[in-house]
Amino acid sequence: MSYSSIGGPLVNARGQVIGVNSGGISHESGYAGLYFAIPINDARAAAQRFSGPIGRDADGGDQGSNQRGSPEAEQEAGPSRSQGGSNAYCGIVVDPSYDRNYERFKQYDPDTPKGARVYGVEPLSGAFAGGVERGDVVTKLAGAAIDSASGFEEALGALAPGQVVEIEVYRDGKRLSLDIELSEGARE
Repeated sequence: MSYSSIGGPLVNARGQVIGVNSGGISHESGYAGLYFAIPINDARAAAQRFSGPIGRDADGGDQGSNQRGSPEAEQEAGPSRSQGGSNAYCGIVVDPSYDRNYERFKQYDPDTPKGARVYGVEPLSGAFAGGVERGDVVTKLAGAAIDSASGFEEALGALAPGQVVEIEVYRDGKRLSLDIELSEGARE
């Protein structure tokens, strides 16, 4: 693998796409090193949030074309930000691997709750100003229980820019309640 592969497909020995190459660390050669990929199901779910159903289903059957803008496609894909859905932004970058590795995290801290683990906080965002920190686990957002990264994204999608909302996080064995202001996110 090399840096030129980032953004491209990760394929297995049978030629099946199993992920999207997302980054890496290597020595001067640019080939040997440690590289990362987003699992294809996570990439597909993210793409569907923006454009509706894509690709093939688990049995290899075609899901059909995406008729963006048709009532059927909009109903299946949910509200689109570019067509009037929520555009709320809080500045939290969630770690989708927490969902898959939850049991490992519990080995280090048995009280660790399910939720959306904060991978990063954008500087000057509402979450930054409200005190959210990397490593926090979001368990509630505006009263909605959060049990996964996708649950966090769904709850955020139901909110509007300009709102000040309460967020509950788990940090260092304690649950904290913080207020964050949502701002306008970038349009697609």
